[in-house]
Amino acid sequence: MRDSLSVPTPLSSAISTDKDPLTTKLENIENQFTNWTSNVETLQNIITEFTVQYKEALAESDISMIPCYNYLLGGNELGNYLSLDLGGSTLRVSVITLDGANSTAKVVVSKNFGIPDSKKTINFAFFDWIAHNINEVISGNCSAFADSEEIMAGVTWSFPIFQTSSSDGTINKCGKGYNLDPRIFKMSIKSLFENSCSKYKIKLKILSLINDTVSVYLTAKFLDSSTSMGLVLGTGTNCCLFLPTNYINQNKADLNKDVLAGNNYHNLCLFNTEVSFFGEHVKSNVTKYDQQIFDWHSLEHAHLSNNFEGLFQPLEFLTSGRYISELCRLMVVDLIQQGLILKSQSPGDGLFQKYDFFTGEFCSNFYNLQDNKGCAEYFQQNFQAQCSDRDVAAIKKIIDMVIDRAAAILACSVVSLESLVELDNGSKIRSIGYDGSVLNNFHHYRSRFEHYLSILNPQMEYRLDFMNDSSILGAAIAAAANNNSVG
Repeated sequence: MRDSLSVPTPLSSAISTDKDPLTTKLENIENQFTNWTSNVETLQNIITEFTVQYKEALAESDISMIPCYNYLLGGNELGNYLSLDLGGSTLRVSVITLDGANSTAKVVVSKNFGIPDSKKTINFAFFDWIAHNINEVISGNCSAFADSEEIMAGVTWSFPIFQTSSSDGTINKCGKGYNLDPRIFKMSIKSLFENSCSKYKIKLKILSLINDTVSVYLTAKFLDSSTSMGLVLGTGTNCCLFLPTNYINQNKADLNKDVLAGNNYHNLCLFNTEVSFFGEHVKSNVTKYDQQIFDWHSLEHAHLSNNFEGLFQPLEFLTSGRYISELCRLMVVDLIQQGLILKSQSPGDGLFQKYDFFTGEFCSNFYNLQDNKGCAEYFQQNFQAQCSDRDVAAIKKIIDMVIDRAAAILACSVVSLESLVELDNGSKIRSIGYDGSVLNNFHHYRSRFEHYLSILNPQMEYRLDFMNDSSILGAAIAAAANNNSVG
């Protein structure tokens, strides 16, 4: 079984040919991290458990497997659209030209506006500020709407909302360091945008309101009709795809009746899976380093919880950029404190700060450097400590182990999701559109993910396609799809 999974070549030979304490320590850690991922039967059992959890959540969860309004693309999405992408720290205002017949989307103009802490109260003034920035973009050098009486727009909204239609919703709570003005609570987001824009004599018509994961899916589906899933893997982890509606129980169906009514497509509906809540069944395989990030034995059934505070997100803890880099940092610090690496000098304080300097970007860049000298210089720049060749090999080994486990578990979650729906189109190709810095920049992660997908579902050929600018393109594509459906 182990050989069939082509486990990465151990780096122990680069560390020492003898069983010294460092080699022994790394081998012990490797047994915890990757020994079980090299067994096909074990991984298939994990897939089975994922499937059980997915079905449970489809039936009754309020915070995962969320039905979304469908946007059926017909190839006739055409014209200029204003796209608004509101993230935690940035507002992006863009003008997009679509040509559905040729599956092309062009960013005509796009501008980012940083959101300072002083602006992080969602109130009437906040929407006026957005309208001011919209006016700045469209009144500049952009002539896309010169002859338009009404500007068609789509919004990618990254905060929790209660969706009331495919183009509207209400804000019920905030996150990401924002506060919510009580006067805004449960108000129409569409009306807030359109009313603020009217102050600048901009006749805005919001045609779509979607989240970032749906944006990835729609962008990928627009560019490639064979797309089966949209995947986000950056700071967090999530995915979106069509799934059967027959798993939903009556209570959940009643709560989502407006979404489900008229949105079933051959008994399928688009679902925002919130897949980060799944995966608690691998807790028997987590390490002491995982336990330092979160007490895995303190909570269960995250995918069925209705508690939005202190959420347990197993898959995110195991696969996302925020947590895999923190796992690597904890392991490096452990080796330092045991006197096994970086013996010549103590590194700077940054290495001992949680979720700070030892980032996913650092791990990716360090791992991708081919020569030990370059790695040592990069480490010195970031943590003010000299790395020997032995230290470099040990740190790379740590990153390799964490990434390999993450890729295996992510592949299990994806293969399990796709097992819930039979795509009867005769194709043996599964196209997954993805966004997020981790998969895009960390080539080793992506290659291991592809490897595990091919091992776990060998009858299918998986193709991963990076969806650049998906947050703005997806909003425009959704707006165009809705415009056609009502036009």
